[in-house]
Amino acid sequence: MALPESVALFDLYRQVAPAELFRLLLRQIGWKARAGIYSARLVMWMMMIQRLQPRGTLASSVAQLVEGRFDPLLSRCKRVREKHIGLATGGYCQARQHLPKLLVSRTMDELIERLRNRLLESGGALPQRTYLLDGSSLQLEHESELEKAYPREQPAWQIALAGGADRGVARLGDRAGGAALLGTTQRSEGG
Repeated sequence: MALPESVALFDLYRQVAPAELFRLLLRQIGWKARAGIYSARLVMWMMMIQRLQPRGTLASSVAQLVEGRFDPLLSRCKRVREKHIGLATGGYCQARQHLPKLLVSRTMDELIERLRNRLLESGGALPQRTYLLDGSSLQLEHESELEKAYPREQPAWQIALAGGADRGVARLGDRAGGAALLGTTQRSEGG
């Protein structure tokens, strides 16, 4: 069963990364996509959700695909229509490798821009729930205090979706300039 947080992330991805966006970007870079299960839109989502899971693997992402969790992202190719999607990871692995780096870069630029606009449109009235988009490149020295606050069993994105340990920081990094686009929210009592 999917966690409510992952469902919320999936819905957000579907909103900010519609199929039309990928068609436009593919046309811009001059890349002809093959018909098949693993569209660029699906592969990008599978790579992101795999990274966000504590024990994310190729096999776990493909298993979620087979379970039907990503059905709204599937194309209408023959294997999808016939519901013939297997658990083997080879097709997903090849699709990841064949994804043009320019497409990935432009897609991420567009997604960051769309998320930035969404956050800025919300003005100062941000919801209590805070989304941490990515902290995977942050490396901290091991400290028992950090281990207690953020146990390894609970991925960072779940902590962020729950409001964070201190409901403190919500930042969207600007890849180009490295600047934080959204400041901090109110800290809870004792935080």
